[in-house]
Amino acid sequence: MHFDEARKLVCRIGENGADFMKNVFTLIYDDKFAAENTWMGKKNKLNLSELKFNKTVREAIQSKFPDFTSSDFTRKAREWFRLGAQPYKRRSNKLTPAPET
Repeated sequence: MHFDEARKLVCRIGENGADFMKNVFTLIYDDKFAAENTWMGKKNKLNLSELKFNKTVREAIQSKFPDFTSSDFTRKAREWFRLGAQPYKRRSNKLTPAPET
């Protein structure tokens, strides 16, 4: 997806900045990706906050919702990745056979 396409996509979804970000991240990233990465790159994982795509998403959201600050975006993005990993972890735990006794 090109950055101009991402800007157009962001401009069409959500009623506020937080909803926009959540909807875009849900379209772009799956829960497995969220489980394998972190927003700030902790635990030797990819630092997603530095990706140009995510900066473009933030800029597009802020152009539509000027009250949605960079710190709001960072807080919501960090939360999305933390919570986005949970469904994947639940599914993985269900697929893991119980230990034999």
